[in-house]
Amino acid sequence: MKKKKKPKGAQPSKKIIINKKGIKQLGVIIGLLALFFILSVNISAYLIRSVGKAQIVNFETAPTSTVIMVLGASVKVDGQPGDMLKDRLDMGIKLYYAEKAPYILITGDDGLFRANEIYVMFNYLVENGIPQDDIIIDKHGYRTYESCKRANEVYNIENAIIVTQKFHLPRALFICKRLNVTGYGVAADTEEYDRLYYHYLRDWLASSKAFIDTHILRPEPPVTYYEKN
Repeated sequence: MKKKKKPKGAQPSKKIIINKKGIKQLGVIIGLLALFFILSVNISAYLIRSVGKAQIVNFETAPTSTVIMVLGASVKVDGQPGDMLKDRLDMGIKLYYAEKAPYILITGDDGLFRANEIYVMFNYLVENGIPQDDIIIDKHGYRTYESCKRANEVYNIENAIIVTQKFHLPRALFICKRLNVTGYGVAADTEEYDRLYYHYLRDWLASSKAFIDTHILRPEPPVTYYEKN
């Protein structure tokens, strides 16, 4: 007697068992990890910015130093400094004429990364009466980390008055101090800039990264360049 063949599709379906307890536990673990990450970011950013804030002074009380360090920022399409960069340069010029330091170090992008900030910065200083011999040019300061690192390792600077905006100063001072450039910071703010809340938020997050950069994993420059003697 022939066995009857089961029609296709007649196999008993396998019941999928969902481990609800396991999913709940996984959700708790993910939530705890997310909470730990958020707390770590905010605590490290707060501590770093607290350290930097202690070194901020105003124009009148800024002590004399070996150099005024003006950090680069965005430039306009017409070749003029952007609002933030112009204010930084103006503060650097003001400090120079007040004899707070005999030299101005301009540090920023030479165009290999985003835009040629150095060309704009140098021309602006010269147009405002700063002697070329008193301008030190670092055209590979693509980020704050590179600016501070190269100031010490390439230009042998150990002390400086650092000029940038208020939201940026605590992080810049912290990084420079960790990379052997001590000193004070002077804020260059003269107006309410566009997207200021965005800049504060971005720098808050970057402050947490600054801890990793200076304590754990030293970053490589964003572009490859060759040092000219």
